[in-house]
Amino acid sequence: MASGNDGNRVLAFLFGTRWWMLWHAFITLLLVPFVAVAVWLIDFRPGLGLQGGDVMAGLLLFFVLGEAPATLVHAMLFAWTLPDREPGQLLKFVAMWAVAFAVFTAVLWSMVEIAAQSAVGSAARIVWMALAIALVAALHGAGLLVLHRFRRWHAAGGVL
Repeated sequence: MASGNDGNRVLAFLFGTRWWMLWHAFITLLLVPFVAVAVWLIDFRPGLGLQGGDVMAGLLLFFVLGEAPATLVHAMLFAWTLPDREPGQLLKFVAMWAVAFAVFTAVLWSMVEIAAQSAVGSAARIVWMALAIALVAALHGAGLLVLHRFRRWHAAGGVL
């Protein structure tokens, strides 16, 4: 049986608590350009001339450039919560983040590109759009998990 506290935990996980709410609002607002691209892909018709493709490519780039520092912060927070931190551990996490984020960017860009080249309403477009949305949702969810872990670690006095 769920208690009333469970609802509070879910809200804290999704929206943060106290000052963390500002960071949660920021990372949620970062999703707006990607949502605009996803909505644009619903009606985009390849080969019919100007339909705002350059603007959407710019929005996708804006999304990626916004997510870069946010995910770097999340990687650093995660590294900070690990037991037995070594001096070079944060640098290792930065290097791993750089590779992982480059792969994320290339895969997302390719998914959106393939979806845009597929016929409207086709199974290919729906699948590639769904995969791109799932990829972005996974990135956002991972960020929320890291923030939750860091808040829990901080509240416990630096011990998990």
